[in-house]
Amino acid sequence: MFMPESPYYYLIRNKPEKAKDSLKILRRKYDVEKEFAQLTIDVQNQMSERGSFKDLFFIPINRKVLIFVTLLRLFQMFTGYSAFVSYSQLMIVQTTNLSPVLGSSLISLGGILAMIIASTFIDKIGRRTLFLSSIVLCFTALISMALFLSLRDYTSVDLSSVSFMPLVFIIFYNIVFCGGLGLAVNIYIAEIYSANIRAKGLSIGSITFAIAIISTTKLYQYTADYVGASVPFYLFSVVSVFGFIFIYFYLPETKGKTLGVIQDELRGKRNKSIISLSNFKQ
Repeated sequence: MFMPESPYYYLIRNKPEKAKDSLKILRRKYDVEKEFAQLTIDVQNQMSERGSFKDLFFIPINRKVLIFVTLLRLFQMFTGYSAFVSYSQLMIVQTTNLSPVLGSSLISLGGILAMIIASTFIDKIGRRTLFLSSIVLCFTALISMALFLSLRDYTSVDLSSVSFMPLVFIIFYNIVFCGGLGLAVNIYIAEIYSANIRAKGLSIGSITFAIAIISTTKLYQYTADYVGASVPFYLFSVVSVFGFIFIYFYLPETKGKTLGVIQDELRGKRNKSIISLSNFKQ
């Protein structure tokens, strides 16, 4: 109930003073005139254009953003998070002697703490950096789990003394996912869409999100039951590698940039003299 309304919302509804007040709260400073002026121009330019579902697919920049967001959502969920959440207690029972209630509580607590901590520095290190760090660490947890289960199921190696390790991998995965991909993807998607098309783009993103959750959960269940317990973790690890490549080479950064700057960069106007948030601090 203490969260301010978005300045974009107020500008779209022609309430500039409320938009400025909201911006002051969000930026935690009084002098926001330069940024406010740029936001006003950006919103006016975007709202002067139509924002139908057709525009989402047929206007090149909107289509480009839609592709980026769709792929980001797919890579986010195909690291296996929904499978971990859905089957965490079952995995704890199958791989450890710990109480499933205690184990799942530790997993949830780790995720909550990770989100709280990550939210304090996400604007300092950038979205892409957080994505890349998170997906590398997720890969580490996934491949470690896959190798452990392979040794347990297909070799004669005695792992009884380290039978608790799957729980460690699950907790570690949950922390690094929630503190990176789990937190920053939603922020990123809201930042990269233009104001006139954002609601429609987010609705398609939500559908993609739901399909990815269903697919990854069923993929884990089917492969773990009929192929092998380690197989889904190998699959999720491979997807994480492709996700890293996509984020590193194609996904633009949005930290410290106004929507106008982000849109111009997506159009390929990187060398233009554009006002960004870094200018406002000078």
